[in-house]
Amino acid sequence: MQDRSLEDMFAYWLSVITEKEIVNKDIIENARKEKEAIQMAVSAIARQSEDKIMRQAYQRRKDEIYFNNLERAEAMRKLEQAEVQIAEQAAVIAQLQAQLSGKK
Repeated sequence: MQDRSLEDMFAYWLSVITEKEIVNKDIIENARKEKEAIQMAVSAIARQSEDKIMRQAYQRRKDEIYFNNLERAEAMRKLEQAEVQIAEQAAVIAQLQAQLSGKK
């Protein structure tokens, strides 16, 4: 029974999120009327999209998240490169140690 209500809620949210693609706008209106959370979200989005300052703040935050993710990805790439270099150096050291112990 709970699976059906989750599917219904997903369908409601999907209808709101993809509103531009839905030809029958009654589906969206029904979703808004039946689910208070959806109505509140749609109202908040409408208010924010009408407010220039809110849109700019949203865009700044979105850009900040995007660039933080880029920086994080670059840091992870550098860390992985450093780990490879360390592993290569450890292999060289082990090889040299083996050669030294073989000469004794």
